[in-house]
Amino acid sequence: MIEPLSVITHSISDLRYRLIAGSAEIEPLRILDTRVINWDMWRVTLHILGSSHAVTVERADRRLRITELFTCAPATGQATPLLDMAGDSSNEGCAAIHGLGCRVRLTPFPLAEGDDLRRTVPNADRLDHYFAGEPGSLPVTRVGWQAVAGRLRVETIHTYPESGTGVRSETVFTTGEER
Repeated sequence: MIEPLSVITHSISDLRYRLIAGSAEIEPLRILDTRVINWDMWRVTLHILGSSHAVTVERADRRLRITELFTCAPATGQATPLLDMAGDSSNEGCAAIHGLGCRVRLTPFPLAEGDDLRRTVPNADRLDHYFAGEPGSLPVTRVGWQAVAGRLRVETIHTYPESGTGVRSETVFTTGEER
């Protein structure tokens, strides 16, 4: 039996994807789980938040940083998003900054299709967090990643059992050599 770890009270209609040049203040969004990986010359921090997920990609010297936020909570700080898209409808976007390319695709889906990641991802390369909810229909956020030379893939699942829907984000970061 999976124990729910926190209460979720958000709606898929409130969900927004933002790619931000620089830092975003994520601490007020309640960090529930974190993993840090090294990818080429970049340090990547993946978070499951009380309001969804965040991915920060920064150079080892920490002078260059971009932040992906997919959350129901409003963005904080002064940064202007490079991409800003609603999470409750199919969307795609591209941006380039600091020698990185970023392509993202958002896809809502009915939960009847299942709530796992598309790609098979080893447990060491994924985070899963269940939230409080009705028995048999716990909301979940899943984050899986694959980092290879020149390419970082991050896939997420966010479920909203009360509406029978979920949304998948698929982001590919590439270095200048791979774009």
